[in-house]
Amino acid sequence: MYQQRRFLSVGITFKLTANCYPDHTAIIYWNIDKDKMEQATYKTLNNRVNRLANALQNLGVGKEDKVAIFFHNEPRFIESYLASLKIGAVAVPINVRLSAREITYEVDFADCKALIYSEDLAGVVEEIRPNLPKVKTWICRGEKIPENTFSYEELLTRSSEEEPNVQVHLDDDCVIYFTAGTTGLPKGAVRTHEAELWHCITNALRFGFNPEAVVGGIPPFFHIAGLGSFAMAGLTAGSTLVFLNRFDPRRVMEAIEKFRITHIFLVPAMTIAIQNLPDVDKYDASSLKVYMSASAPLLTEQKKWILKRFPNVKLWEGYGITEGGDVAYIPPEYIVRKDMCVGKPDFSKEVKIVNEEGKEVVPGEFGEVLVRGPGVFSGYYKDPEKTRESFTPDGFFRTGDVGKYDEEGFIYLVDRIKDMVITGGENVYAAEVENILATHPAVRECAMFGVPDPKWGEAVVAAVVVKPG
Repeated sequence: MYQQRRFLSVGITFKLTANCYPDHTAIIYWNIDKDKMEQATYKTLNNRVNRLANALQNLGVGKEDKVAIFFHNEPRFIESYLASLKIGAVAVPINVRLSAREITYEVDFADCKALIYSEDLAGVVEEIRPNLPKVKTWICRGEKIPENTFSYEELLTRSSEEEPNVQVHLDDDCVIYFTAGTTGLPKGAVRTHEAELWHCITNALRFGFNPEAVVGGIPPFFHIAGLGSFAMAGLTAGSTLVFLNRFDPRRVMEAIEKFRITHIFLVPAMTIAIQNLPDVDKYDASSLKVYMSASAPLLTEQKKWILKRFPNVKLWEGYGITEGGDVAYIPPEYIVRKDMCVGKPDFSKEVKIVNEEGKEVVPGEFGEVLVRGPGVFSGYYKDPEKTRESFTPDGFFRTGDVGKYDEEGFIYLVDRIKDMVITGGENVYAAEVENILATHPAVRECAMFGVPDPKWGEAVVAAVVVKPG
């Protein structure tokens, strides 16, 4: 039977959204270092994406080729990502904070055929260029274009804005995110178009993204949380995406006020930075309706502050991983009552918690969190052995996270299996200790870890940053 539904992809979905809302503002970008802003409608953005996609094809980049994307948060990141996907290539976002050695490893390991980057990162690109023989096409966005490099804007000027004629399927590889984990070299987690679409659509439904929403895309796009959970979820739903070139707590508050942001995603460290602004209460944040936190535990004191400072928001906390996408969410009505909880499984996921024998635990008992569903990744790039080890025979991904259920089916995480401290035969989990320390009025940030101890095997130690004064 001919399966029409398989002819669907992230690129096609964005095209359909652009067709529905051609004149609606898709992106508002604020370069806070240069105090410059730019914006584009869905039609304009889609046309630029098509021009870049056709340019990449003309340069010999085709289906299944890997394209490294090396930008801070800016419109060219979104354009490069979507352009790659529209021609069936695989996007490889590169963390701008990595060292030259780490960037070289990831671009080379992923077999990237093209690298698209910004002029402000040209220094590190020129440093690593001799060590990347697999990269045949170099594209720089900026005014000073290095030798043997194509100008991003010139390529767009010379290319057609017609939709690329490439059949891309749900099963095709879409993006490779590098995830360091806790040991060894970074691993390339391969996610299909189906996995990314489930990620976008479920978040759009959960948070109420629509053309009236103004979505604050603050975390970096080179991580799945920043790109898939909020940025692309908003663009899939026809929302306006507002983003800065880098995080600055004061500028984020100014952006909420200036652009009337309705939905925002911040990791806990960003929340702490905003919380520590001495005049944070002077900004008008009345437009804010949804505040989402993920990527690390949101401690009790931070939750209380958010709900007090933004009384109109619905506060969500999410638990996700690069390989599994969204695993669980705790909705606003439970955010206070279910303290240090990550919620119930996402509606696109099956989750179970098992002990060392692989048997499901009873409520209150700790075990490893396993997840299965269409939003889970397909495997690690060029590492079939690690991929096999990471899945159970019945297709559940082993997250490596330790958790438990309560009597109502809510999930509580306590640590990574490899980060758990065993002292005197007792298991000690970082999140539990850190949550207690954070209640002290002098503590700003804290992190628990174990050190060797001749008596107890391991001793519990915490690093603490105190508040000013």
